[in-house]
Parts: sequence; structure tokens; C-alpha cells
Amino acid sequence: MQTKKELLDTLPNDVFGDILDQIDFSYLDNFIKLLISGYITKHGEIIVKREIDEDSQSDTSNFLTHVIEVGSLKILLENNLLNLETKQLELAILSVALGIDISMATVLKSKNVYDLDSKVYYSFDALERILPRIDSHVLNAKDDNAYIKNLVNDYLLFKI
Repeated sequence: MQTKKELLDTLPNDVFGDILDQIDFSYLDNFIKLLISGYITKHGEIIVKREIDEDSQSDTSNFLTHVIEVGSLKILLENNLLNLETKQLELAILSVALGIDISMATVLKSKNVYDLDSKVYYSFDALERILPRIDSHVLNAKDDNAYIKNLVNDYLLFKI
């Protein structure tokens, strides 16, 4: 549960503690490992590393953005967090997105395709640009039970 430990070291426990306790970080880490491992197997370590190192507009960068954006929805759904009150939901979205970012960096490093000495893949500024899209997806998901499943299939599973 390295991801949860990193979040506890990063986020104020008095604000985020209850939310972090509601997230299954073992599931989160395993889901991210499955996605990234599958993507690297399909596209090759050399290509993925080169795209990470050289091209912020690459297929790999696009996939990793979707891992956070769509993966956050999947984790929120699996942990029954989509129907929290607004303030708690915002905390949950931030916690999950940052948790995925940490988990992604860990997996990418373990696969030798990410060399930066950082606990996260995306900067917090970049993550802040992704968060409103997650908010929008959460609103859409509340009205459509198949919405998250379709996004996960189209933007994650069909890419691995």
C-alpha cells in the first residue's frame, strides 16, 4: 500500500483521512498495474519509453491521461464513492486521481520506461487540468449506468 502511504504523507490527514480510508488502494494499484503492463506489452517498452521521454502529444501520453481520467471514475465506482455529498466527492476525486498518478509513476518506473525522480507522473498543474474532466464524467455517470463501463472499455481496455 505504498500509494496510500504516499498520499498520507502528501495530503492533510484531518481533511482527507476519512476519504482515504474508503478507498481500496490494493485494487487501485492492481488496476493501474494491469493497464500499464498491458499497454507496454502491446506497444513495446522501447516505444513507450521514447514517447514518454520525447512526445507529450503521443499515444502513450494520451493513454496515461485516460488512465487518470477514466481510471478515477472506475475507482470511484468500485469504492461506492460516486454518490457522496459535493465536498466529500471533490475530496474523493482528488484523492483517487492523485493516487492513480502516484501508482502510475511507480509502475512506469518498475517497467523501466520512466526515469524521472518523482513520486508522480503528472505535475499537480497538469493534474488540475484533468480534474474538471473527471468532475464532468462523474455528473454524466450519475445519469447513465453504462457510462463508466463504456469509457473504461473504449479508452483503457481496448488500448491494451
